[in-house]
Amino acid sequence: MFYFIFVFFSTGMDDWINDVRSNMQDIFEHKCVRESSPQDGPLLLSWMLANYAIDPDNIDTLIRFRPFGIKAIQLDVFKYLRDLINCEMFQEETHYAEVVRSSVYNLLSLMCVFMDEDRLSALNGIFDALAAIVKFPECATRFWAEQGDGLWSIYKVAKELYPYKFEPLTKIAIGLASTIITSAKKVTYNYTY
Repeated sequence: MFYFIFVFFSTGMDDWINDVRSNMQDIFEHKCVRESSPQDGPLLLSWMLANYAIDPDNIDTLIRFRPFGIKAIQLDVFKYLRDLINCEMFQEETHYAEVVRSSVYNLLSLMCVFMDEDRLSALNGIFDALAAIVKFPECATRFWAEQGDGLWSIYKVAKELYPYKFEPLTKIAIGLASTIITSAKKVTYNYTY
């Protein structure tokens, strides 16, 4: 019995993932090529990143799903995410709002895993999206706990651009400092050292 379950999950799971990927691919290609709107940006970016995460070492996967990320960027996905997070509904202290904020945080973090740091500054709205998400206590706490990982690559690029371009780092620092006192203290410490 246990062997059957093991075989099903070891082979069945791969088959199931491939079936879902194939079926969803047609839908997303239609969205990407024919009828796309700014609201599709997060979905297209998520689709690309999910497939990258499933099979990160396969160059064919990277090539096959890259157009979805490119389309998301053309649709100003990061500006859309910033505006989404700034909506009154997601400013509230509800479980629903927290789930949405966490999802945006995770999406941005996963994007940082697959994106070269030197290309981050070219992504229109990326700094504003980070500044919008870290102004919430749970996101700021997570940001400081994950130093060196995830969203820190965006923060690092903003620091490297400073003082030549001061707005990205300033916006992120204001977002972090406006949430909780411990975050504000860490922002001050980070600027002085």
